[in-house]
Amino acid sequence: MIAFKFQEIMLNLKRRFGGHISLNSEFVNDVESGLYSRNFNIISKNNDDGRAGLDDKSKQEIKNIMENEQVSFDKARLLFTERKFKDNAIGPDGMPLDPKAVTFSR
Repeated sequence: MIAFKFQEIMLNLKRRFGGHISLNSEFVNDVESGLYSRNFNIISKNNDDGRAGLDDKSKQEIKNIMENEQVSFDKARLLFTERKFKDNAIGPDGMPLDPKAVTFSR
């Protein structure tokens, strides 16, 4: 928690004073849009990552959930995931809802 807060403060200071942020520009845009949290820390986990950031369509859906439902980024990600599960006949616990599905337990 303390390390995350420190990273967040350093990121804000670097942005404010024009310093270099060691993320590719797509991830910087995601951070600036509020699409990160202590639980989804793209600040420290994606240094020198060459990927194009987060999926644009999903980002927009998550932003809409955050704005329309006045929830945090983490809650919006959860709601987004649960809705995607439901659209694909998967329960909130990750188990298939198809009555023909076969699962094995330990």
